[in-house]
Amino acid sequence: MKKLTCKELAGPVDCEAEFSGDTLEEIGAACQAHVMEQIGEGDEAHQTAIAAWKEMTPEDQQKAFVEFHRKFDEA
Repeated sequence: MKKLTCKELAGPVDCEAEFSGDTLEEIGAACQAHVMEQIGEGDEAHQTAIAAWKEMTPEDQQKAFVEFHRKFDEA
């Protein structure tokens, strides 16, 4: 079981919400649910993080996924 935080997965720099899972996909799904909940509650920091992600090029998103995998492997 590994753990990553919201901020490690491109969330707001001050979000320490922690997600556990045996795979990066499990952690990613939990993080996505957290982000959607935060956005639903009107959290501007999470809204900004999502907006930044949507503005990334596909190449930059792919680089981010590579970084997420590296962080998962090191966790």
